[in-house]
Amino acid sequence: MSKINKLEKEIINKIAAGEVVERPASVIKELIENSIDAKASKIIINIENNGEDLIEIVDNGKGMNREDAIKSVELHATSKITNEKDLSYISSHGFRGEALASISSVSEEFTIDTKTAGYEAVTVYLRNEELRADISNKTIEGTTISIRNLFGNVPARKKFLKASKTEMKQIINSFLQTSLPYIKVHFELFHDGNLIHRLTKTESIENRLFDAFGKNFLNTLFITNESTDSDLKTRCLISKPESAPKKATIQYIYLNNRFIGSKTINAAVSQAFTGFIHRDLRPNFIIFIKIDPSKIDINVHPRKLEVKFEDESLVFKRIYSHVRSILEKETKRIIKDKIEDSNELNLSKYKNISEPRKDFSVKESSRSYSPTSQSNNYINESKDKIVKQSMSFSKLLLDESISNTEASLDQKISNYNPKQIFNTYILIEKDNDAVFIDQHAASEKIYFEKLIAQYKTKNIKSKSLLVPEIVEFNNTNSKNIILESREELAKLGVVIENLDSKSIQVTEVPEIFKKMDLSDTFKEILEEDQDIVATFESGNLDISKSIYLKLATISCHGSIRAGQILNTEEMNSLINELLTLDNPYNCPHGRPTIWSISKTQLESNFKRDM
Repeated sequence: MSKINKLEKEIINKIAAGEVVERPASVIKELIENSIDAKASKIIINIENNGEDLIEIVDNGKGMNREDAIKSVELHATSKITNEKDLSYISSHGFRGEALASISSVSEEFTIDTKTAGYEAVTVYLRNEELRADISNKTIEGTTISIRNLFGNVPARKKFLKASKTEMKQIINSFLQTSLPYIKVHFELFHDGNLIHRLTKTESIENRLFDAFGKNFLNTLFITNESTDSDLKTRCLISKPESAPKKATIQYIYLNNRFIGSKTINAAVSQAFTGFIHRDLRPNFIIFIKIDPSKIDINVHPRKLEVKFEDESLVFKRIYSHVRSILEKETKRIIKDKIEDSNELNLSKYKNISEPRKDFSVKESSRSYSPTSQSNNYINESKDKIVKQSMSFSKLLLDESISNTEASLDQKISNYNPKQIFNTYILIEKDNDAVFIDQHAASEKIYFEKLIAQYKTKNIKSKSLLVPEIVEFNNTNSKNIILESREELAKLGVVIENLDSKSIQVTEVPEIFKKMDLSDTFKEILEEDQDIVATFESGNLDISKSIYLKLATISCHGSIRAGQILNTEEMNSLINELLTLDNPYNCPHGRPTIWSISKTQLESNFKRDM
């Protein structure tokens, strides 16, 4: 006797239903997609008891005649494709012919009430696998589908449903995910007679987002136009870095308006954000992709949530480049909008920077050098008050060996009337915003970009230390790792020599720095700061990971420190230097350089009535 049995139709349908119908939310997704394929301009969804008792969808689409309505509940019956070739160019949501057959097979009652042009209306009614088709009283074109007691035919499935609150959340997510891109379709969702969402027909995605998620969410996004690429068009709506949450709630990807999941696209967005947000944050985003249907395969998942791209690398590169360019352009614009001011401070009243620097001298060391001593003494410079006035802070910050480069008498910097908070943050009041700048992060980023530019032109200059600095390591292995990088470090302006089993001495450092914590620099080079690693992996600087890590670490430990007191001119110049950068928003660790709070937010915290 044969052990292999041919399954009955009813069992086949329920097996298919297990792949397509996971919960009420998946039913709603399938029904909305059918209505969209039917060219509906208005879709209304009614549910009761979180979709368990009733799911009803009413649309004004093309509808069906009697024959098509009966066939629609048969497994693998569809109007979307006719032959194998059609699978290579699918433009509709549905094409498998599984959804209605699967849904009806697990529901106690399933009804289709439909009318199409030129035919009388029909009602197809299924109960316990028995089908009946009757003439309907429906007078307008469209289709109404009603499902009562979902999983009534498979009670065991109900026990796998989650709490009511969870199932309702899934329903709302499914409703929004599926309907969001169809801005010319009116959608409504009701639960137990109460309106949950109304997405009105509109001409812009901004209006649709306002209806779906509200004004506050809309204000957290950068919204840009569609790219102009002919082969793969993208439109990216992404979190502003300062608004990126710890746990993203909206990460929607649409491929030809079909909601999908894609690890490739998620990775592209994540890497593009590296360096703009801390690695513990996750940006919200809505990505629209338009591509020739023949370049993708959507026939890889029962619920059509996964796709295969003909060229995954192209998709990754385009999304990464688009998101990255948005962040670079928009964050710089925002910073300038927040802190630039038309008032300027004319430095011509100060001593001409280009004059010979007679007031700088090298002082003799007051103590003798020995291999066991450590010193932080660099070439000492006069602290003459006149000299300090003659230099803008940008000169101090980015000084190249205190060169005699010409600087015009009418050199100017913007005056932002800054204040220093906790000797760490620079505060600027601009219009209705209080803007804070992290002086260390800002200085670090300025140094970093300066060193990157110099490295690419092989122009990082070093200056000799009057007394070499001794750096000791915990073990010989750590010291040897640093020594192996001797040539690479020399190219970055840091010259080292072997001293003993656990020590090296540093004889030269990049001349742009006033001070540099060499011990911590080498410690972090050995540890490979993971924030810097993540930033490197998302960047496109045409330098090696090793060079990037070293430059970022050197910049960090040569920059202005938290707790360092700055005068007004120094703060103004730091701000000006920051604004010249291509990406001034984050330091090489990915931490923000700037943060702001509006007057409205501040007054809200104080419970002031406006």
